Amino acid sequence: MTTRLEAEENLRVIRSLMERSTIYRAISAPVALAGGLASLIGCGIVAAGLSKSTIDPLATPLFFFGVWFGVLAVTALTNALFLWKESTSRGAPFLSQGMRAALSALAPCWLVAAILTVFWIKIPWLLPMFWMILYGLGLLATRYFAPRSIVLLGWAFVTGGLFSLLIFMGPANQDHLIQLRTANLAMGTTFGLFHLIYAACTWPRKSAAGEP
Repeated sequence: MTTRLEAEENLRVIRSLMERSTIYRAISAPVALAGGLASLIGCGIVAAGLSKSTIDPLATPLFFFGVWFGVLAVTALTNALFLWKESTSRGAPFLSQGMRAALSALAPCWLVAAILTVFWIKIPWLLPMFWMILYGLGLLATRYFAPRSIVLLGWAFVTGGLFSLLIFMGPANQDHLIQLRTANLAMGTTFGLFHLIYAACTWPRKSAAGEP
């Protein structure tokens, strides 16, 4: 009985470590770097476009969303590429048990973000704040099997999103174009700079952990 309990405990620990490793790879330093750079570029493109715009942003939300959805696509493809390369090198399935656990934890927040985007697409300056909060909550949902760095990143996004939302809940008569520019800047600060800081802080640890 003791041997069986020890074996089950060892398996539990190994599984926990595998799940933690999978989540860490999902928001790894190279992917965070790529996502951060893509976000800063996207923020610059939107800022340049809005600086030349003289029409109501309610009439042109597709430009804002088109750029940021492009950033999302680049980051997601980069993430998938890194996960595929690593799973191939280990001879493991791409959709591993750890990844399924991560997706299950992230899915509710992603679903809410998608629904809000569909129904609030005519209010483009408010959606980024909810994207930040829901992204942060998604990361926090993985806290039971994620490293501390991802949990801290999640809190950073939740805090940044709430702070931005409080600002936008201020004067209701503020110019929509100014609001959209501010929302774009908030996106660049969080999804851009936060991910770059994350990459800079975790890259040495990732390299050191990869040696063994």
